[in-house]
Amino acid sequence: ESPQAARKPAQRPGSSSYDSLDDTFAQQGLSAGNRLLPGTTSTATSRKANIVIRHYLEEDHPRMKTFLMESDMYVRSLDNRQVLRKQIEFDPTSIIVAEEGALIIGTVYVLYNPWQAFIYHLCVHPEHRNKGVANMLMDKAETQLKARGIRCPTLFVEAGNKTVSSFYEKRGWFGTDPCLCMGKDL
Repeated sequence: ESPQAARKPAQRPGSSSYDSLDDTFAQQGLSAGNRLLPGTTSTATSRKANIVIRHYLEEDHPRMKTFLMESDMYVRSLDNRQVLRKQIEFDPTSIIVAEEGALIIGTVYVLYNPWQAFIYHLCVHPEHRNKGVANMLMDKAETQLKARGIRCPTLFVEAGNKTVSSFYEKRGWFGTDPCLCMGKDL
């Protein structure tokens, strides 16, 4: 058994049980209930200067919405309070934020199931770009996924966005076959 698998996750103060997560997750130390993933805590998990990387909480929503709107990344159907609440009820570690003082300055969503994982919605406020915030967020996201046994997560970059694709390539991500993303309003 690997040292990571043998390590018990930290206790999360004030957390409640999420009975909907299955026993397999609990056996692997991945239950959302009173435990967090190996290597995660309920306090600051990474720091650089005055930047704290942590998991999103429901009370963050007004600041999160302001940040996303100022960054031109707010998607009403995905970033509204109800949707984000459902997401963190399902997986409290799925939304990571970068915080400086009272401001949310970055975020990334980590969508996981045992079959596949996606990294989505990486965003840093324009005034805080090129300061290492995106790397801090991605470090946290990748560490969480690796702890869950995911070896090749997926993310999407808009075709032709060389700045963003270069950022990911420098982190070791690689392109796959081109595809057309499709969606449907239900």
